[in-house]
Amino acid sequence: MISTFKKQSRFGVFLTTSAQALAISSPFIALAANAQDEPAAKKKTNRLLEEVVVTAQKREENSQDVPITMAAIGGEKLEAFGIEDTADLQKITPGLTFTEQYGYTLIYLRGVGSEAFLPNAEPSVATYIDNINIAGSHGKQDAIGPVERIEVLKGPQGTLFGRSATGGAISIISKALPTEGYTAELTYNRGNYEAEHILFYGAAALTEDLAASISYYEDEREPFGKNVLFGTNVQIGNNTYIGSNSIVESNVMIGENCVIGSFVTIKNSLINAHVHIKDGAKIGVRGFGFIPIKQKNLRTPQIGKVILEEGVEIGANCTVDRGSVTDTIIGKNTFLDNLIHIAHNVKIGEDCMLAAQVGIAGSTIIGNNVMIGGQAGISGHLKIGNNVKIGGASGVSTDLADNSKVMGYPAMPMREFAKLRKKQ
Repeated sequence: MISTFKKQSRFGVFLTTSAQALAISSPFIALAANAQDEPAAKKKTNRLLEEVVVTAQKREENSQDVPITMAAIGGEKLEAFGIEDTADLQKITPGLTFTEQYGYTLIYLRGVGSEAFLPNAEPSVATYIDNINIAGSHGKQDAIGPVERIEVLKGPQGTLFGRSATGGAISIISKALPTEGYTAELTYNRGNYEAEHILFYGAAALTEDLAASISYYEDEREPFGKNVLFGTNVQIGNNTYIGSNSIVESNVMIGENCVIGSFVTIKNSLINAHVHIKDGAKIGVRGFGFIPIKQKNLRTPQIGKVILEEGVEIGANCTVDRGSVTDTIIGKNTFLDNLIHIAHNVKIGEDCMLAAQVGIAGSTIIGNNVMIGGQAGISGHLKIGNNVKIGGASGVSTDLADNSKVMGYPAMPMREFAKLRKKQ
């Protein structure tokens, strides 16, 4: 079974009167006051700073005069940077991060956020559309549609925005409706992964007190790039993309909402939902196992597989070997940087982070929430506990207990390493 992408379309109709605005749109339903045109910003030419009129303090003022750490992005700038949904804001807004757990969107500002992802959970970074709070933590990665500007306010905003704004707030201001005549625009873009985006927006004044707008958004992309090869009995979930020149060999299972880059090879693997594998990675290849017999090296059988649990990210040009007897497993929400090698039978826990060029020898077990610095090497058949931190370029040849912090070659407690460096 090989799945294909479904078209994702969003359609909205907006009706506005001078007293009240009623907006009905997917994914948002919003009520807004003041349907009159917002006062236009004073046009000033500044070659260094963009002048944007904001309402971060519930009144219109120049963004440069607001005593709040914030980013104000106008509609033209959003279009220029190709910002199509709220998650794209993290590309141009320092300190803003979007993550996803089990289909729920979690927003962090300056590292402050909530890990609660239940439907009724209150986030720590609030999202507002035309001053109406969008409750919950689900669905905030949808298209933003035609907007006048977006304000990202960093730090606690409870005084002005109420609860759910401990870490900050994202305020989306829709385009003002015309008081006379009409306006219309059509945008077509072709992006990465054979993506096609169509946006239509039209608005017209119906009477002196009534205006209406209509918007249509369509996002479509092909499920596979060019020259993708598949073996037999391959199963691929919905909304999964596989890049050009990749190979998926027989009996591989890939879950839904995964993104597989170009020139990727996957064999002998079970890949769960929301996994991202970047360009050039090799998953499930034969492990490096030998038995010396009479001055000859004989390969040991490699019959296990690779299991990537939900939310795993594999960096570019990484190699993850299949298990020899048991499986090689990488736990939920673990991130691997580029150029990392994971040998056969290795088991890595959840929420771990491995920097570039890390190497882990066979049959080593790594706990949860472990951080490993770049170019660190870990010998085989070791047990690394939970919450361990291993400094860059370290060499680990012994077991490490929970909460250990080590560095150096051979790896030693960081305090001892610091004392040794002072003596040198």
